[in-house]
Amino acid sequence: MSGKIFLIAAFCFASAFASEIFIQSPKITDYGDWGEYEECPPGMYVYGFQLVSEGDQGAFGDDSALSGIYLLCIPFKVKRDSPDFLSWFMYSRAFAMISSSVGHAGYSRGVFDCPPPHFATGFELRTDYIHGLLYDDTAANNFRLTCSNGQVLEGDAESWGEWTGAQTCPRGYLICGMQTQVEKPGAVDETTLNNIKLRCCMKP
Repeated sequence: MSGKIFLIAAFCFASAFASEIFIQSPKITDYGDWGEYEECPPGMYVYGFQLVSEGDQGAFGDDSALSGIYLLCIPFKVKRDSPDFLSWFMYSRAFAMISSSVGHAGYSRGVFDCPPPHFATGFELRTDYIHGLLYDDTAANNFRLTCSNGQVLEGDAESWGEWTGAQTCPRGYLICGMQTQVEKPGAVDETTLNNIKLRCCMKP
């Protein structure tokens, strides 16, 4: 009997652990604090995003570049079962936007979304390395979202730095939550958004 109890407990622990899957951008920079974790409402998954970013401030300005990421959520069944010509109507009826910490600089950019019936399965962050005291650091600059059909959506933020490598959820999982690391205003060289973690949830 004790062996069966142990196996059941081990299975429950493994199941709980499996549900806590996060993918994270490589830590090229590490300024700021992690914000609160935010997740799509129950039954919803990420299908798109919108960025907040500050443009080039010129030779004497302090560039902070990518400040925040908003993820767009929609119910799995609505997105999966809706033909293209009904998709925007369905979005307006069942739609949510989530974010974690968002920096103080910049403005909202365009909206990018996976085509029906696809959802987000991975991402990639564009980040500039630390340049030292005499140069302007920007940290994260742009963002890509990978859709379940293999399509990659690239944001319309800034072009400094390099893409740090795609991070992908395990097979059978979709992106459902997020947490961002953002440097608060007041630093001598403000960078705003530095890193992001996305949670992968098992699809229905």
